[in-house]
Amino acid sequence: WVNFSNDGKYVVTASSDRTVKIWSVPGGQLIRELKGHTDKVRTVQYTNDDKYIISAAWDSTAKIWDASNGNLVRELKGHKGSLNAALVSPDGKHITTTSMDNTARIWLMANGTMEHELKAHTNSITSAHYSRDGKRIVLASWDNTASVWDTESGNMLFKLSDHTASLKSAAFSPERNFIVTTSEDNTLKKWNAISGELLYTFFA
Repeated sequence: WVNFSNDGKYVVTASSDRTVKIWSVPGGQLIRELKGHTDKVRTVQYTNDDKYIISAAWDSTAKIWDASNGNLVRELKGHKGSLNAALVSPDGKHITTTSMDNTARIWLMANGTMEHELKAHTNSITSAHYSRDGKRIVLASWDNTASVWDTESGNMLFKLSDHTASLKSAAFSPERNFIVTTSEDNTLKKWNAISGELLYTFFA
């Protein structure tokens, strides 16, 4: 997994060797190695201001790192299974983590407090995606469904249920009118993001 800094000067990588590494662009020089995870690191992401790096790992934790010096700022603990992803909200105030414990959690960036635990799935949650305004988040799961949530209240708004195999991902369109899901059933489905109505199925 790789992610560019928003200024384009650096790229950060996640690795199965349990480390996060920061590299220069261009040149590819190793700038800094971040150690602290005790299992494979699954995803990494810069915050919008490039001040922090968020990592998620199979050790059931997410970590917030100072991008300028590599120091560990905060650890997000509480999941009971390996993490698949950690995602920063568009306004940079929250982090959402997805886990093999069948839940997602929304945390405050400022102090690491968990605000909401999102529980509606019966299998691992593979991905999360915020709407552009950050007011909603869609989760994709191995239980063949996706779910859409209000990020302020932590309430589920509706489920997207038509796939016949595990979901790989789900994402909002930029204008937030549509959601697209992809699945191991070799289809891509387009949904109304307001009502959850299935609009179209694309077959691979």
